[in-house]
Amino acid sequence: MGAEDTGMCDDDRASCWCPPGTAFGREPAPPGSPPWVRYAKRGRAIMESCKPGLVPNKEGKMVHNDWGNKAISLDDLLGPKGFCNAKSPGDAPTHVMSACGGWRGCQGEGVHGTLCDGLNEETCLNQCTGHGDCDAGFCKCHPYWYGHECARKKAGFKRELGIELNQTWLRQATAPVLAALPKPPLEKGMGGGVAALAAAAAGASMAGRLRPLIYVYDMPPEFTSRMHQYKHVTEHCGWRQWRADNNTQLFSDNYSLEVYFHEMLAISHHRTYDPEEADFFYVPVYYCCWMWPVNGWADTPFFGAPTSWHRPSNAAHLWLAAKNWIQKTFPFWDRNGGRDHIWLTNHDEGACYMPTGGGGGPGRGGPDLVIPGFKEPEHYSQSPLLGAAPLHRDILLYLRGDVGKHRQPHYSRGIRQKLYALHKANGWALRYGVYIGDKFELQGSYGEHLARSVFCVVVPGDGFSMRMEDAVLHGCLPLIIQDRVHTVFETVLDIDSFSIRITEDAVDEHLPRLLKAIAPEQIERMQRKLSLVWHRFAYAHGHLLQYHIHHTIKRNVERAEDRQETATAHHPQQQVRTFPVVADAFATVMQWLHSRIKDTGGGGAARKSNSTAAATAGGGGAAVAATASGGAGSAAAAAAGGGAGSAAAGGAAATGGGAAAAVGGDTGGNSVGGVIG
Repeated sequence: MGAEDTGMCDDDRASCWCPPGTAFGREPAPPGSPPWVRYAKRGRAIMESCKPGLVPNKEGKMVHNDWGNKAISLDDLLGPKGFCNAKSPGDAPTHVMSACGGWRGCQGEGVHGTLCDGLNEETCLNQCTGHGDCDAGFCKCHPYWYGHECARKKAGFKRELGIELNQTWLRQATAPVLAALPKPPLEKGMGGGVAALAAAAAGASMAGRLRPLIYVYDMPPEFTSRMHQYKHVTEHCGWRQWRADNNTQLFSDNYSLEVYFHEMLAISHHRTYDPEEADFFYVPVYYCCWMWPVNGWADTPFFGAPTSWHRPSNAAHLWLAAKNWIQKTFPFWDRNGGRDHIWLTNHDEGACYMPTGGGGGPGRGGPDLVIPGFKEPEHYSQSPLLGAAPLHRDILLYLRGDVGKHRQPHYSRGIRQKLYALHKANGWALRYGVYIGDKFELQGSYGEHLARSVFCVVVPGDGFSMRMEDAVLHGCLPLIIQDRVHTVFETVLDIDSFSIRITEDAVDEHLPRLLKAIAPEQIERMQRKLSLVWHRFAYAHGHLLQYHIHHTIKRNVERAEDRQETATAHHPQQQVRTFPVVADAFATVMQWLHSRIKDTGGGGAARKSNSTAAATAGGGGAAVAATASGGAGSAAAAAAGGGAGSAAAGGAAATGGGAAAAVGGDTGGNSVGGVIG
């Protein structure tokens, strides 16, 4: 018996609801309603833990199914005192409310409360810029407005103010999309014509603009917003959510960067709507959101494989479908062999599932960059980076997390298991102040422990973990143990100046003595080096994030002054009182991309400079266009004909801790090791 047998299934969202006929049932939309009208009455959601496990079979006999809650029967939902008829929590039995109530949060966007009947704002990209209605991640734009975030209006129609003027709570999460604002032509704004374009082609910034200029594709919903509509939880696939009082709450999971990076690019000074002036093209694909929690929970979408168990095949075909769509819809991929296209692959396995087009496997170095994962300010609020007084570092080495007690041997390449076994067998805690264990063994504030540690372990987990970010953001020197894997920003920063790297085979009972043999003067030098760049491992772009960072610093500084705990003038890690937003992780990625413009042929400014000069000369422009259509572009097209593996020709793949991104194609390209590329 499935939810559809009692009218509880929302086929559009793969979600379950109380059926019509119950007091709080979902009522279908009237016949003839437009497709965006999903219901006449919203009704009450039936969450995963509330799905009945005791149901009648075809013969009418009550049996336990293999997917529901065995403590919940249909009568618990539909009976007179069932969840779907309960007017208050006390009306339903205790075991029903325990399973069905919103004690741990409600399923999906926009609802709250014990019975998940309260309504609040839903989360969308830039909150639809005030020109659309948010539906669980999808912006339904107001008339004549369009785009992922409804930032542009059809030519010839007057731009009106957004709904945030009256719905004031939206202002905290809405920013003007600068590239969409009316502005004079580029050449007039630069005041230099061909000469200014030529200077820009050499890397100079344009007046009022920041290079690199990035064109953000408006991908079809199946690659972005539809993933949000299928997720059925609020704490994944994002970096912020709305509370019951319509204030925004920040959160970070391993994959928050996917949405944050897209949103920051959308409102960035780097964005352009003119593909001809673009230095790079960003392809937003919510790959992590599909990997979790959509895959295996929703009945769709699948990308080339019939079930959720075929995750590598589905993931590879997801990337392939995105690449094929932009290649068929726009000319920009073939023009440059994909070398100027950016992909963000920040799942546990990094870019391992990305088709390479014969251009090499994950982690190609030059075209790939490993970038930090997203951490909300509260995560590192006990660090001097956010104004906290530095603590005495009395812990030599620290690792808290899954140490593989109930895992297969290949988990973490066996490194965590080995460290934990050595720690227990040799009494490292008492002898050396080394603490390795799970959260039940090492209780207390995780941030405080990191801020008290000299060295912090950076190792893999299920895939590439964010231990590097945890260490650096708390001023702890990373001890990197992951062979043949780049860590965050390793190709652009002098990581060796503030970290120690040992091979996996070198982990033995002598490890604590090895660390204690490092002179205090050397440790202090490394700590000073780390404090020169630790802000580059945190994201601070966006006024909402800056608000939280500012208030966290203010709170920490005031507390330290009240307690007379401020750092001495000679301390290697001073309290940061003003966060350098212009040099955060997002800015670091932009700086790296700027350095790669030359590898894509000079970017949009070079194209405009060449075409303008050709037009002035009287006809040479056609040859430039022909070269752009053939040459590298035809090589990419030829590579794409080689089957599924090569169809993403030009798409970059990379391995590394943190997030992954890649720029480039099979003819060469750029990437940031985290991985952005």
